[in-house]
Amino acid sequence: AGKLTARERLALLFDAGTPVQAVFDAIEGEKPPIVRSVTLFSLYRGAGLPYGKKSLAFRVVMQHTEKTLTDADADAARDALVGLLGRKFSATLRT
Repeated sequence: AGKLTARERLALLFDAGTPVQAVFDAIEGEKPPIVRSVTLFSLYRGAGLPYGKKSLAFRVVMQHTEKTLTDADADAARDALVGLLGRKFSATLRT
């Protein structure tokens, strides 16, 4: 079944020195068209993370203007964001 909007949560590991604004600038410049908004809801440094890393967790809201969203649309947009952040910042999904 399609949906009007999809909300995803993404947590990625970045080098501790990566500026959050640079991450947002990259997302804004290259995000998939269905991605309506990306907001930071958690920044974590500390126990459980590799040395020199921080975790940034984002809420991603997706909406297609011409049709209902499928899970495949949402997955593709999420994968594109992860790929973008991996290319630009060597970020990896936090598991």
